[in-house]
Amino acid sequence: MERTEATSATSNKMLEMERITHENQANSPLLRLPPELRTEIYKYTLTDGRLVMKYPHCSFVPDSSNPRGARALLYTCRQIHHEAASLVMPCCVVEIIKINVFDVARTDEDVFPNGLVENYRLSRAQLTESEHRRFAQFKAIEPWESKWLSLKRLFLEMGTRWSIEEAGLKLCWLFGRGDLEVLWVDEE
Repeated sequence: MERTEATSATSNKMLEMERITHENQANSPLLRLPPELRTEIYKYTLTDGRLVMKYPHCSFVPDSSNPRGARALLYTCRQIHHEAASLVMPCCVVEIIKINVFDVARTDEDVFPNGLVENYRLSRAQLTESEHRRFAQFKAIEPWESKWLSLKRLFLEMGTRWSIEEAGLKLCWLFGRGDLEVLWVDEE
């Protein structure tokens, strides 16, 4: 008897959610646009938004506990979340804290999913540490080209001894991407 009531309550809740979705589609100027145009709007909204994740709790779509900035768009309604969630990783500038990218990139496939991260931000602390630890033996390091197939832009926080040209050469080689765009950004 209890199982039937629970099933019925779940069915009613799903029907109500479906009704709300259809109502949103009918009343929302954004959701009445063609899907292709909505996708371009989502990309524009999410592009260069900063996605900061803490290792080891990285996920491809940020949780809704504290959405900020452009990512808050994902939590306006279920349909927008469904349509735009897959655009977060390619459009946002990803930064993973509590981790050193130079130590983990060669070993942890789950942190750096192939084909998803197009924009990555290296903190000044990671760059400073790499100046001392890794690039002292720079030639002994293997490039990571297979991990970063989709990487297009690398954002570096200012404050290291490198010039933009030196950082660009070293990091383009290390990430296995000769066409990588390397940009300095202010520390936030």
